[in-house]
Amino acid sequence: MKKVKLVIQKAIISKNLIAFAYSDKSKNKSGIRIVKPYLFGIDKKGNYFVSGYDTDESVSIQGRHKNYLLQQMDFLSVKKLKDVYTHLKIDPDKIYRTKETIIICVADFPELIKKYF
Repeated sequence: MKKVKLVIQKAIISKNLIAFAYSDKSKNKSGIRIVKPYLFGIDKKGNYFVSGYDTDESVSIQGRHKNYLLQQMDFLSVKKLKDVYTHLKIDPDKIYRTKETIIICVADFPELIKKYF
């Protein structure tokens, strides 16, 4: 798991997309996800997660911002891609005003962060 955490953090810092196999147990749906990762943290239940924007165009715009639990990822499949993103595709409040979360790493957009801190 340590290697996966480092891959995710490096991707967030450099604003690279990540790809991984994911089993969404709540929706009983598995597949490869390609995500713009914005935040890596620990939720109130103690679970590690990545918050990001799913690039799958078959998903509705409202459903693209998701939290992905590390425990539901195939660790061997997690990869940092060469593709980068340059801006947030979601409301910055969902990233910079996250409550009940321990933030380990967050995407750095100085022009937005100034509004919050």
